[in-house]
Amino acid sequence: MGTVSASNTGEPLMGANVIIEGQSLGAATDENGQFYIINLPPGEYTVLFNMIGYAIYKVEKVRVSVNQSTTINANLSVQAVEGETVVVTASKISTKKGQTGSVQNVSADKIEALPVQSLGEIVNMQAGVVAGHFRGGRSGEVQYMTDGLNIGSNVEKEVVQEVEVITGIFSAKYGRAMSGIVNAVTKDGSNQFQGKMTGNLSNYYTTHRDLFWGLDPLEIDRTRDFNIFAEGPLVRDKLFFVANYRNNGFVGHLNGKRLFNPIDYNDYKSPDSTKWWREKTGDGKTVPMNTSQWYSLYTKLTFKPVGSAKLSFTYQRENSEGQGYSHYMKFNPDGRGSSYGKSDIYTLQFNHMLGHSFFYEIKGAYEDQYSGSYKYKDPTSEKYIHPNYSGRSDNTGFSTGGESQGYYEGFTKELNLKADFNWQMNPHQGIMAGVLYTGFDMESNSLGIRSIYDGTSLHTLQDTIDNKVVFLFFEPIVMPNFSVYSDIYHHKPYQFSGYIEDKMEYDDMVINFGLRFDLSDPKCEYPSQRRNPANQLYFPDSLSEKMSTRLTADVKAQVSPRFGISYKLGETAVLRFGYGHFFQMPSFGSMYANDSWLVPSNDYGTVMGNPQINAQKTVQYEIGLWQQLARDLGLEVTVFYRDIYELLSTKIITTFNQVRYGLYTNKDYGNVRGMELKLDYAWKNFFAAMNYTLQYTRGVADNATSAFSRAGSKMDPVSTLIPLSWDQRHTLNFSTGYNTHQYGVTITGYFNSGTRYSWSPLAESPLSAVKLYPNNSVKPSTFTMDMRCHFHLLTYKGASVRLNVLIYNLLDIKNQVGVYSTTGKAGETIIREQDLENHHSDFATYEDRIKDPSQWSAPRQIQFGVDLKF
Repeated sequence: MGTVSASNTGEPLMGANVIIEGQSLGAATDENGQFYIINLPPGEYTVLFNMIGYAIYKVEKVRVSVNQSTTINANLSVQAVEGETVVVTASKISTKKGQTGSVQNVSADKIEALPVQSLGEIVNMQAGVVAGHFRGGRSGEVQYMTDGLNIGSNVEKEVVQEVEVITGIFSAKYGRAMSGIVNAVTKDGSNQFQGKMTGNLSNYYTTHRDLFWGLDPLEIDRTRDFNIFAEGPLVRDKLFFVANYRNNGFVGHLNGKRLFNPIDYNDYKSPDSTKWWREKTGDGKTVPMNTSQWYSLYTKLTFKPVGSAKLSFTYQRENSEGQGYSHYMKFNPDGRGSSYGKSDIYTLQFNHMLGHSFFYEIKGAYEDQYSGSYKYKDPTSEKYIHPNYSGRSDNTGFSTGGESQGYYEGFTKELNLKADFNWQMNPHQGIMAGVLYTGFDMESNSLGIRSIYDGTSLHTLQDTIDNKVVFLFFEPIVMPNFSVYSDIYHHKPYQFSGYIEDKMEYDDMVINFGLRFDLSDPKCEYPSQRRNPANQLYFPDSLSEKMSTRLTADVKAQVSPRFGISYKLGETAVLRFGYGHFFQMPSFGSMYANDSWLVPSNDYGTVMGNPQINAQKTVQYEIGLWQQLARDLGLEVTVFYRDIYELLSTKIITTFNQVRYGLYTNKDYGNVRGMELKLDYAWKNFFAAMNYTLQYTRGVADNATSAFSRAGSKMDPVSTLIPLSWDQRHTLNFSTGYNTHQYGVTITGYFNSGTRYSWSPLAESPLSAVKLYPNNSVKPSTFTMDMRCHFHLLTYKGASVRLNVLIYNLLDIKNQVGVYSTTGKAGETIIREQDLENHHSDFATYEDRIKDPSQWSAPRQIQFGVDLKF
């Protein structure tokens, strides 16, 4: 939007044509010289202004971002020479003026230049994102979206046109999140056919081989990554496609040694080594212990049948399998389970303009998602072994046999139906409204592998055959949901949302006001008597109030006001203020956990779900100032404050027979205050950007079960606000690069002053009598630099070959990311004489126990790749 006027008189020009090069959209100015163009996809455009008798006015590098307005004012000069064209470049204030909250829009060109491989890495580079948390919120408080739909897919960066990262006040259009929004806008395809094939190989090259042992510097293909991308027309001007396939085999830097097999039984309990029972049948080979194998497929068809109508269909598939490092399992690596994931997503979107001032979008998405964690797919598989093979090896500090016998499978089917309506009433006012329905079909199976012989005398019978302990009776079974050994549920909740928003834009001011309504129905029941939830205790009719009946859970609803205002201070600065309420229902797991309502016989044996919990609430304020310091240099400063209410927590329930258990509830509180500073500079092929976050994060608990865990450990409740474990005072990120078609280099750096940990003295210390709250000390600071280089090798018949080099942890710094509570250092703890006396092992020292390589960040990793563009 903007105004067209005559440069010699300043009078507005009526009837001037406004044309977007390469697009079918355009406009003509009204009697006040004003115009607006809506429903333009994100990207960089060239805008032409022309009128009979005046020179053509061309504005280049006009950046249009999702959910943002761009203002362009054109001053047309009287034509002196036929065909005369005046060319200018769009100013940054043209987009900053309409910004009423903290948002960062990262374009596809910028993504390609950065040393990143996923959208998650891009998100973590933004101001306000500290240790993976948005402005101090708990994990899970961010809504990740694709094309404005609440689907959980992680799209590859090759198909992304722009990423919108909102860390502050977001409009009423977005909801079901308390801390932030990440919205990836995908490409539609065009009349130009193009594609790229990429192959990458990588390995770790480090000087810290004493810590990260087992890495072979001659191995160049420890990790293999292959990607193919293509887009173009199937029917010119009508039907377009976008497709991407990625296959990644990742082998990390953490290794184990197969000294033991799961079927080995060992007993190191006795201090007399002659009485140890030892079985060591492993082959002694090095085994990678943090690995993954996954692939993703993305396909999109876009059909433009007539006029401004656009219909898109997308299919996405992801499949993954991986294992994480466990220091305890270092010498029995085959005893670990694996994690699995799979998802299929189908989306259909229709966009249509009715005239030049109104358009609507109808969207639908269906997602079928699976997640699992287990040793064997079949929980009754004969491959599972007796749990007693774990032996008596606590004194070694490591597993010497046995296997993981936890089992989880989750199935989620999710249907999203969404409609958005946009009406630009006049050049100064636009109304947006929309509704969203989400239906879920959720099934969860959390099991413990049990045996039909459990509880019988046969369960522990063993024999010794050929110097091998054999447990004779074990046959795995799945316990039903009315057992404390299983937690199985199947529910079909739904959520509904609606919003309306009014955006008023004037020459120097933009006002954005919106209201959002959210409703959630857990579609389940809960017990009327929490002290006897499953009626495991029987009471006569005269005491019927002590017996439970089944009650239907309430429907929860909230209304969220959002307000933002920005004011232009001259031609080089914008001042803004934002205020909003943000609600988010806790996870469905906190509503349905222990769906049988059974209470074990021991204290603190379970945490029970509660469908009566309310939505968590954040009230946030922010003030920001953007100042253009020079033509290509901008500075933005934001201060913010957040109150966080009704956070998910647990309370302790005591049954009528005096057994204590946990129940999810809303009672925790937190607050966050901070300042963000952003500085960016761009000139021709060079760019530099820096952001800094100063933040204070306080609350009463890191997570929902903190109060339950403290009560179970006979610790006093936290009765005051304390720093949370992700509280970090200073966070600094920077990136700089010089990139051309022939070559380029980009460097990014990350400084973190250190998050919190809970220091605790030894029992022998007088300080052990002092009541210490959690998160009372700070971990060491960390610093990392990454680098990306590319070199053009050759061009042949329109195809080009490029060499890429990507280096993570360029300086090979050993950053301490995990620490021991007694020292605040990685790999160092206080070793007492009794610790050494109680260490019984013939394969590892006590120092091996405490030298956990996962307490340090990954060493330097170098990835070599080749791109073939066509």
